[in-house]
Formats: sequence, structure tokens, C-alpha cells
Amino acid sequence: MGIATSIKGIRLPDEKWKKMKKVWVACKEANIDPPKEVLEFFNHDDPSPLGVKVDIKFEKINGLGAVTYIVKLDELPAGVNAMQFVNSW
Repeated sequence: MGIATSIKGIRLPDEKWKKMKKVWVACKEANIDPPKEVLEFFNHDDPSPLGVKVDIKFEKINGLGAVTYIVKLDELPAGVNAMQFVNSW
């Protein structure tokens, strides 16, 4: 059994997120698809109160007894203001 690591950037909820969520909810209540812009904003997932997760490029370096993950901060997607690191078995 191995371990899998993922790293996600998070755009925390802000005023734009709140507006997009209102559109999302209104569309779902009306049984219509949200507009393309709203779908893409939320990565085609239901809005999460944690914010919008985005994929982060990282480099994995295997060493003796350790694994190192490098995230280059100057390459983070625009608007990312939090990070999520997940190890799963």
C-alpha cells in the first residue's frame, strides 16, 4: 500500500465567489445549467465553502528516507491565496 500526495491551490471565497455562487444557486433552483463563465469559475464542481480548488504544478524529489515536494510560488495561478496538501493511503 502506497501513499498518494496531491497539492491544490485555493482561491478563497471573495465578493466575486459570492456573486457566482448566487448565480449557481439560482440556476440550480430553476433547473437550468449555469452559464459557461460560472461553470468554469467553479471548475464544473458544486461551489465549496472552502473556495475554488485549482491544480498546482509541483516537483517530487525522492531521496533516502524522504520525499520532497517543491512548489514554485512565482508559478502559482492568479488568485491563489491558500494551499491544500493531502496525503492519502
